[in-house]
Amino acid sequence: METRIEAVSRKLRKYLKYVNSEVYNDDMTNTKNRAAYKMKIKQLGEDIVADNAKFAVAFFDIKGLKDISAHFGYEVGDRLLYEYARILKIVVGYNSVYHVVGDEFIIICEGKTQYDMITYSKTFEEHLVQYHDIQEGVSLVVAKGYAVYDKEKFNSYREVFLDAKADCDKDRTTKEPSKFEILEKKDSHRGF
Repeated sequence: METRIEAVSRKLRKYLKYVNSEVYNDDMTNTKNRAAYKMKIKQLGEDIVADNAKFAVAFFDIKGLKDISAHFGYEVGDRLLYEYARILKIVVGYNSVYHVVGDEFIIICEGKTQYDMITYSKTFEEHLVQYHDIQEGVSLVVAKGYAVYDKEKFNSYREVFLDAKADCDKDRTTKEPSKFEILEKKDSHRGF
């Protein structure tokens, strides 16, 4: 039989879990938020100092989402952002996806190699193509880049991040902006 102290302790743990989810979760995308990201990079910095770090960082950016939101409304832009985040979580898992600002996501994968990141990138593209096939009129174009921590090359998390961001910026220059069209359907009304 549960004692009164155990019952209070259980309720407090449940409440603490709820508070943490509210503090560290991005409501719009149901991913981790900026506060969770700051905690994670602090932990990675400590791992680097302790010579115990093995991780990769990826930077993802939806091209043209601002224009889609301005033209079709923020509800459409927000929904596309949510769907994009959903795909990222399918590929790398909830615990690795951080929505830090606007249409940009940062992925932090612990214990992953360059091969893993290439595989994630290809899998993401496959899921994006499947999404486009289902959602006629939607063409999300995503610029992405990644970097894998190497203690011989990088001295801090920030250096790894900047390398991933530079890789994304290079990818961005080769792609057209995302597109969204409202297509009329005779047989059905199809939402996202």
